[in-house]
Amino acid sequence: TKFGYWTEFSGNGEGTLNKIVSYFGQIPQAMWLNVLLFMIMMKYKVSNPVSRFFGKYSLETYMMNLIPITGFRFLLYKNPGNPASYMREAFYWKGNSNLALYFAAVFALSLILGLAYRKICKVINCRLPD
Repeated sequence: TKFGYWTEFSGNGEGTLNKIVSYFGQIPQAMWLNVLLFMIMMKYKVSNPVSRFFGKYSLETYMMNLIPITGFRFLLYKNPGNPASYMREAFYWKGNSNLALYFAAVFALSLILGLAYRKICKVINCRLPD
């Protein structure tokens, strides 16, 4: 309870040593967590139809992701018709039912655009990753 980043003093105050101790205590933890995760992933191969599908179309979906993110941004703001509201109003997360709709719409349209891109590339015979 004594160590942590959230101390009252900044700079050369008495809280600086606590921040340094916390930081260097977290470095080995983060390294070992990554090593442990990589070892588990090397040992156990998880394969299901969903991961195989998204593994095949992940590049196209990723490339088309910015279009729906930008297109559905109006769902995140209170006053979508007012351009000034983008600057002065933050995202309204509390009690926002539009957030789930935004995530679902971006996910669905990204997937649809990625599949459409793949089909168009097959029609015009462009090179696709395997």
